[in-house]
Amino acid sequence: MVWVRATQLHIGDQRSNTSGEADANMDVQQKRRGVASWIYAERRIYGKSTEIMCGYWYEKPFMLKMALMMFLGLTVLLLPQYLTFNSSLRQRLIGSSLLVVRGKTTEAVRSKPDETLGGLLLPPVVFENSTCISRSQEYSLRVKTSRYKPSLDLIAKLREYERRHRRCAPKAKYFNLSKNATEREFRECRFIVWIATAGLGNRVMTLASAFVYALLTDRVLLIDRSGNPNELFCEPFPSTSWLLPETFPNEWMREIKANSSFRLGFLIQNDALTSSHNGYAYLNMMHDYDGYDRKFFCADCQAYLSRFPWLFLKSNQYFIPGLHFIPEFHEHVDKLFPERETVFHHIVRYLFHPSDSVWRLISSFYNTNLANAQHQVGLQIRYLAKPNITTTTISDLVLNCTLENKLLPNVTLSEDHVDDSPKNTTSISVLVASLHEVFYESLQEFYQNRSSSDGRHLGVYTASHEEGQYLESIDHDKKALVDIYLLSLSDTLVTSSWSTFGYVAQGISGVMPWLLTHLESGEELEEVLRNRNYCHHGVSLEPCFHMPPALDCDNKGWYDNPGKTLPYIQYCEDVWWGIKIMEPAPFNRSL
Repeated sequence: MVWVRATQLHIGDQRSNTSGEADANMDVQQKRRGVASWIYAERRIYGKSTEIMCGYWYEKPFMLKMALMMFLGLTVLLLPQYLTFNSSLRQRLIGSSLLVVRGKTTEAVRSKPDETLGGLLLPPVVFENSTCISRSQEYSLRVKTSRYKPSLDLIAKLREYERRHRRCAPKAKYFNLSKNATEREFRECRFIVWIATAGLGNRVMTLASAFVYALLTDRVLLIDRSGNPNELFCEPFPSTSWLLPETFPNEWMREIKANSSFRLGFLIQNDALTSSHNGYAYLNMMHDYDGYDRKFFCADCQAYLSRFPWLFLKSNQYFIPGLHFIPEFHEHVDKLFPERETVFHHIVRYLFHPSDSVWRLISSFYNTNLANAQHQVGLQIRYLAKPNITTTTISDLVLNCTLENKLLPNVTLSEDHVDDSPKNTTSISVLVASLHEVFYESLQEFYQNRSSSDGRHLGVYTASHEEGQYLESIDHDKKALVDIYLLSLSDTLVTSSWSTFGYVAQGISGVMPWLLTHLESGEELEEVLRNRNYCHHGVSLEPCFHMPPALDCDNKGWYDNPGKTLPYIQYCEDVWWGIKIMEPAPFNRSL
């Protein structure tokens, strides 16, 4: 059963409808003054109703409004389901496409970018008070649309979350260490607070993990102000903030450590879970968490955690794959993400939009260096000094990977060779994202003053080279974010094994990367390359959960072979002991 209703708002004057029963749906901002009507579609399934905002318009005749209401409501709720049997037809209706020919390649290009990503995002106009340029411009840079579409259940869940966040986030100011966190001020609101730690790639992945957990447990996600997150990203939720209130006891929170008496593992170890501990608990999900902390992934533990209105989380791990092993969550995750390998892809595009200062750097570099290329290749190179492994070794590894797999063209044998044949006007831009400039210089030198073997013109670029990682530096993080987003615009992506930086870039782009073979020492170089090649094509968009627990909740551990429990949880391609969400597929692991 589908119901459609219109809510009329008088924007900018004293006539605004602020009745208690409607304020959750009307807490929105508009660009223009006057009377605006918002359309909501209500879907009722098995007695449970869900509202989805379909659109809005300004003053129209009554009958026309009613006709538009019915049309938009039925289109949003019914048409995508009806068209699932024909994905190509659905794509044509969701966003009009225009076929253009580029050299020898034919690609589908949208005549107008879909700013909502198929309903995943709210229209930018809803964020009227936010000066977030990227929200309306970001996806105009992407020639190719993602082939992964958000499910209607995910869209409905996000709209539900946004209403809950608007209602509950302001109540966080009542948190007080000297008072019980179950006080009536919070009522039905429950929270999970994310505490920043580690580098930018880890922070993006763990924040995405915390948000998925908030969706599954009907909590509100609030984040630590340290590190100035809003200098990197725009606020993701309308008419509210994801930041903790300025009055929140931040110093106390940032000093939470593994020996805290309200740490989950400590409570389990000391049989203290029945105690409220003032209504808050600390989830230690760092890579070195102990066996008691890892009980987080047990169903009984989640039942205990539901009693705590406040949870504080510190993590440097992408722990979403582990949520599948909790029966309570497994069905919900599958329902929200029927394409199982798209969890991070959808969530990272929903939550993270570069701030204005970062977006200006991204768009300026892209328009100056990359926009006119017919094909973009992104190379993300993470170099960690290992015995007998030099930057030259890694440069050779990258070059051989790209040439052997025809990701980049080779060059003619002679630097003095002059090709009199007509040049192919197709060009390639190569973006090198690395802390070390030497990798950019090496590739540029290889192609400089040489003709490519197939006549294509090629340019090599780099946006930054910090020569080292600087934690808690906002300028460093901005440059890192610029690199990540420029990489995500690539048609072909090559990333370093084990690198969370690369995981984030592939998640945003929706492009399956080539993973460079991981090297532990130069002594084994020849053997490694002989057995594993220079790189391998990835088999899943999902990041790797590097440090999963040897789960033994019911003496059914996953350590030996997680696929025996759930076939789509497999060992990672690059970290042999890690796990990730992927459809079962043969691959040569431990790259």
